[in-house]
Amino acid sequence: MTKKFTTLENEYYIIYCPEYLAEDLKPILEFSTTMLKKNLSFFKEETYGKKIKASFFDNREDFVNRIHELAPNGNPPSWATGCFYGGENQILIKNGNINERFHTLAH
Repeated sequence: MTKKFTTLENEYYIIYCPEYLAEDLKPILEFSTTMLKKNLSFFKEETYGKKIKASFFDNREDFVNRIHELAPNGNPPSWATGCFYGGENQILIKNGNINERFHTLAH
């Protein structure tokens, strides 16, 4: 069975993730948006200028495949659980459990 992916999006972020993680990622999207708005306000800016892109994965194979889609020559270190290739953050969720630690979207 092929895993289904979905996209969560608001005025600041685009998140690509497995469908089953979408509900768990909504609080991360909300928190990250709140923090970005605070940072913009601090610097007296109204917008970041473009949407921040991120992808979440629950296994290393999907994580590396996404990086290769965005940057064919990109090869993350074997220990990496987060990278930035092709203008997007890629996040590998430790042990496939999004609730094990809180993730923020920043680079």
